[in-house]
Amino acid sequence: MDETISNAVKNRLLSAFPDGTFAWVDVLGYGDDPAVEPGDTAVRVFIARGGGPEENWDSKETLDEWAKANGEGIEKLHNGLLPFIAWVDFVLDTPEHRAKPYDQTFSGTRFMGRPDVLEGVPGGARVGTWLGPADLATVDALIVAGVGTSRAEVLRWAIGRIRENPAYAQLQQQVRETGEQGSVLGEDIEHSGRPTPSLTRCRSSTSQLNSLRAIQQFHTAGRGGATRRRPRPAPGSRVLAAPEPTGSQVVPARHRRARL
Repeated sequence: MDETISNAVKNRLLSAFPDGTFAWVDVLGYGDDPAVEPGDTAVRVFIARGGGPEENWDSKETLDEWAKANGEGIEKLHNGLLPFIAWVDFVLDTPEHRAKPYDQTFSGTRFMGRPDVLEGVPGGARVGTWLGPADLATVDALIVAGVGTSRAEVLRWAIGRIRENPAYAQLQQQVRETGEQGSVLGEDIEHSGRPTPSLTRCRSSTSQLNSLRAIQQFHTAGRGGATRRRPRPAPGSRVLAAPEPTGSQVVPARHRRARL
């Protein structure tokens, strides 16, 4: 992180709050923290204990009370600093929170500087996922290559490529057939009180076989080779994405507050 930029961001943030509010301020660039995306600047602020409670200091209640008491300073951030950075994390100052690397599972309050371009699209939903180091590196390489401007955009792009793959249509067909078989079985139960055991086993085996074949074809076609089991990712960073737009107007979320 360039020292001039870091000092400017830190001074702007500190000017919005009374002296002594924070014990430490970390201005983060790409590579300093896995939650920072390529080209972004973010801030993690450690709230000083000050006159805070001796007991139950590191708690959600303490953090909520601090946010309520410092609403004026947070409002100044929205009007000044936040439009120019990715996010600001407010966390309670403890030795565990200060330790490096920062544990992304710690509780805190994050204010987003730039909302997702699809935030608020009707019919959409926020999807959170954890990516390990290898997956983060892949997504970030696609950002640098110009595929998208954020991790959320790159994930939507990848989902779109899957949807365009012919194997996806086969997978959809298998899902529909499985659903139809389930409906027929439900009718058998409704009319006879119970399904015929042999019929149940036959349909269940056929459904499972078809699903396995479709999944295998889907993975093979998507990777251009044999299927392989993906390793379980190590804790990394949460990435949020929403479905592609449906033509409806996007509602910006200026004061969006996300609980980590």
